[in-house]
Parts: sequence; C-alpha cells; structure tokens
Amino acid sequence: MIEAERTALQKAAYRKWRSAHLEQERARVRKYNATNKERRKERDKKNAAHLHARWREWYDRNRQELLGKQKVGLGREKNREACHKYRAMNPEKRRHSQESYRKRYPWKHAEKQRRRTASMIRATPPWSSIAEMQAIYESARRRQEETGIRMHVDHIVPLKASKVCGLHVPWNLQVLPAVENIRKGNRQ
Repeated sequence: MIEAERTALQKAAYRKWRSAHLEQERARVRKYNATNKERRKERDKKNAAHLHARWREWYDRNRQELLGKQKVGLGREKNREACHKYRAMNPEKRRHSQESYRKRYPWKHAEKQRRRTASMIRATPPWSSIAEMQAIYESARRRQEETGIRMHVDHIVPLKASKVCGLHVPWNLQVLPAVENIRKGNRQ
C-alpha cells in the first residue's frame, strides 16, 4: 500500500471515530488547549501560512453554501423589515439581549454614554438657558411619577443626523412617552 493511501485511510477512520465520539473528542481538545496555551501559540505562529491556506481551500469549497446562508441575498430592505418584525414580536428577548450585552461589555456602554453626553455638551450653545432645560427634565420626571408612564425628553431636531443636527436648547426639547420616543428614533 502506498503511503498516501494509508494516510488517507487513517484520516477517514479517524473522522468516522471522531463523529461517533464528538463530545469526548471536543473535551480532550479543550483540555489540551487549556494546558498547552504557549505551545499552541507557537505552533499556530509557525504554521500560520499553512493554516490560512487550509482555511482558504475550505472556504473556496464551501463558498456557495456559505453565501446561500447569508441574509445579504434577501436584500437590504427585506432584511430590515424582517428585523423590525422580529423585534416587534419578541420585545422581551430583545430587552434581555440588550441587558446582557450591557452587562457583558460595560465599557462599551459607558463609552456610548460618554459620546452621547459629549455631543449634548457640544450642541449646547453658551447662551442657552440651562435653568429652562432643567425645568423641562423636571417636568418629565413629574409627569412620569403622576401617570406611571415612562417619559423621555426628546430632541425635536436630532442632535446627530445625516442632513441637519439640532441644538440642545429648550425650544428643541419635548416631553414624550418613552415608547413614542423609541419608536420615533433619530427622526424629526
């Protein structure tokens, strides 16, 4: 028997055994990787070109199947509609997903909040009345306590938009129920 044939038969036998003992093999590999991190890094570094070539070969073989699974084929508008429909039908799942994301990546959430605060500071001209704006925020808090409905202070003209950016001034603020403000998004 030729060496290449023997190797091919051994690989086939291993694949068959592995598919029958998949969980056991995964556990063995996880254990090996955990105990040999440095050794694995060195091996991966040494074989980077070979690993990339193997990945590329696999990708070329499976390209059509992978492209078929992508949502890009639906088109941008259909994908957007499907996302909106899913979110509308699964609000609890979405809320849970967002909360778990914030807990997993608190630094990303904090950075987003800092960007928002900074944009409000940049959008607040020095001549604007801070007292009037605080009164609007206080009004929102009072209405929320009185009605029990969560209220937001919304910018009529968004602070950050593609065509025009509004200012953080009293006449650009309105008190809305949170549901309406979230539904409105970044639109006028």
